[in-house]
Amino acid sequence: MIRADAGSMPRSGLRPASLVVALVLPALLWAVLLPGFGRLPANDYWGILAQVVDGERFSAEAPDWLRVKPNEHTVVLPAVIYAGNVSLAAGDNRMLSATALVLLLVSAALLCSLLPIPPGAHRAVRAGTALVLSAFIFTPAAAHSIVLGFSGTICFLSNLLAIAAVHRLAALADRPADARLAGLVGLGFLGHCLTRPT
Repeated sequence: MIRADAGSMPRSGLRPASLVVALVLPALLWAVLLPGFGRLPANDYWGILAQVVDGERFSAEAPDWLRVKPNEHTVVLPAVIYAGNVSLAAGDNRMLSATALVLLLVSAALLCSLLPIPPGAHRAVRAGTALVLSAFIFTPAAAHSIVLGFSGTICFLSNLLAIAAVHRLAALADRPADARLAGLVGLGFLGHCLTRPT
């Protein structure tokens, strides 16, 4: 089914500047509001980091990181991002919020590149479609995960990996099954085993 769809209609791509502007525009409101989100992360953030702290520094033992679970979910990759945030920005929540926005922007770009467009469609049609897509992604409904950056880092990273798997599957639709499988298994492992499953 993916092969038929991909073959019948070109995908939008991201070369025109109008598409980039359309994708970024809905994110600008969040970027303007970001300085007011506050520095102090929510409690969940510290509970995860506490599992990989050894004395006054982060553990150097890989098993400690691989066992990080705030609940039933293993969150290795988010924990690494959190640790980086502590080292680079003293644990500032706003840095995590910025990370969440970047994850959403990359997700929007990947989804936009998969949009089927009619042959010869005007650039304004493509830009308008990208704008609507981006508006749905940067919806106010995502406020919790953007304002509380620790939440967005977990959820949006997991979503991004799932979107990347779909993107790869579409890109390799005409390739042999084994060529598609390697990338999908890798993305699936990262998404399911090392971040919170979507």
